[in-house]
Amino acid sequence: MIRKAIIGAVALVALMAAPAAAQYAVVTVTPTQVSSGGVVSVTGTMCSPNSEVNIYLVAGDQTALASRAAPAPAGGVLVGTLTADASGSFSTSFTIPAGTAPGVYTVVTTCGDFTDATLIEVMGDQTTRPTTPGTTPTGNNGGGGSSGGGGNLPRTGSNLNGLGLMGAGLLTVGGLVLVATRKRQQRSSSLAG
Repeated sequence: MIRKAIIGAVALVALMAAPAAAQYAVVTVTPTQVSSGGVVSVTGTMCSPNSEVNIYLVAGDQTALASRAAPAPAGGVLVGTLTADASGSFSTSFTIPAGTAPGVYTVVTTCGDFTDATLIEVMGDQTTRPTTPGTTPTGNNGGGGSSGGGGNLPRTGSNLNGLGLMGAGLLTVGGLVLVATRKRQQRSSSLAG
C-alpha cells in the first residue's frame, strides 16, 4: 500500500516537473539605443540544434509577436539569417540601415517554433542627434549606447526547473528511505519473533 502511494507521488511530481523543465530560447539584443547606421548585436541560446535563425527589424512596438509559435512578422525587414550551432547557440550583428527614421523598433528573432521580440530605440544620425549641453553623443560603434540593460523582455512562465527537479529528487530519496526503513523493521520483527 505504501509502496503504491510512493510510486504514485513520484509519478505525479515527475509529470508536474516536466513542463517546468521545458527550456525556452534566451535572446539578448544590445545596445537597446542605437544611431541610424549603428551596429546591433543579437545572441541567443537554447534554440534547437542547427536550426535556422531569422532576425527582423520591425517598426513600432511589436512585442506582442513574442510567443512560442508566432509567424514571421508582417512588414518587417529581414536583417539576418544564420544557423544555430550544435548546442543551439548563435551570435550575429546587423547594421541599422542608414537613414532609418528615429523611433521605437522591434528586433524579432525566430528559431524553430520560438519567437522573441526586443524593443530598441533608433536615434537620429550621430551628427544630427541633439545632445544636452555639456554632454557628448553616444557612439554608434556597437558600444553600450546609453542603455543600462541587455534589452531582454520578461517572458511568461516560470523558471522553476531546478526547484521542481530538486523536489522530485527529494521525494524519490524520501520514498527510498521509507521503503528501506520498513524492510528493516519487518526484518527485525521477524527475527525477534
